[in-house]
Amino acid sequence: MRQPEVSIAVKHLMDLGWIRDRMIPSDRNGRPVRKFSLALKAGEIMDIIGRQKVEKTKNQLALVGKNRNFV
Repeated sequence: MRQPEVSIAVKHLMDLGWIRDRMIPSDRNGRPVRKFSLALKAGEIMDIIGRQKVEKTKNQLALVGKNRNFV
């Protein structure tokens, strides 16, 4: 991935509350370093993703059921 794509993905994960960052001042001149870490346990994140996928699937099946009534 290129840097702009990584920045967009990191911002999205931060908005979801899955990761957090911390600024570490540089020992020398220059920009500080940003250290990223998980805000939730990996298992919790996987549970959230699983629930979202199940909900999306249920919604799609409901739409298929509604469309059957029109055919």
